[in-house]
Amino acid sequence: MKRAIVIFGWMSAIAAMGTQAATLAVVCDGIDAVTKGNCVFAPVAADGVIVPAQTALSKDLYIGIPGDPLRKGVLVRVDMDLNMGVVRGGEVVSNPDLQKAYLKRADQVQRFLPEVSNSSGATTVVQAAPTVTNGEPFLLKINGESVGSAPLVLHAKRKSAQIQLEVVRTSPIAAWHLSLELSSDPKLSFAKEGARPGIGDLPTPTLSYDRQVIFVPMGSGSSFKLPIYIYFIKQSDYVWTFKLKTGADTMEKKVSIKFQ
Repeated sequence: MKRAIVIFGWMSAIAAMGTQAATLAVVCDGIDAVTKGNCVFAPVAADGVIVPAQTALSKDLYIGIPGDPLRKGVLVRVDMDLNMGVVRGGEVVSNPDLQKAYLKRADQVQRFLPEVSNSSGATTVVQAAPTVTNGEPFLLKINGESVGSAPLVLHAKRKSAQIQLEVVRTSPIAAWHLSLELSSDPKLSFAKEGARPGIGDLPTPTLSYDRQVIFVPMGSGSSFKLPIYIYFIKQSDYVWTFKLKTGADTMEKKVSIKFQ
């Protein structure tokens, strides 16, 4: 059986301060370590999770952070003289049994560790972040304007248009990975990052975008912007559907669009 080391990490929203405290993560050396939940604890460095050099060099490493699914470990760097390595999460593990075992262990550790120390040396109580019920976990902005129930007017030229989508995290639950999908009724074609027909990726009826953060989670107030190109505009009125998903929550938002 492989020697296992599991470092549990918890990113928590501190409501009174409006910040997150990041100190720990989960690292499993081998499938047996995931399923049996063998674990110890260690801090997170600025560019990843600190583990012994032997663990960092493992070819069967798994990493999990609460709010994000279990992932295959990726080596960042290792120093054999110091017997230390730094690793981060990579590809999501597709095995549902491993994900279930990881979530069980993460929940057990969370209950056992009610406190973490902040950077000032003081102790902060860690609370399980509540599910958002009275609001949406994300705020969407298009060209700087928050989307709501009223139609959003966009300008089209030669049956195409360009927008800048901004996604703002409003939930206090820390998120490490976000999946976003955008579709339209009637259908349009979308492309991201400045792609043009015939150059790079072709526009598609459903735009898919995945965002993975490594060192600092997406907390309340954090945001990112995504340039999007729209093609084959044939009429003025459309309804766009945004679907967003993290390890902690999901959101579907329909937006009325009027092209001029």
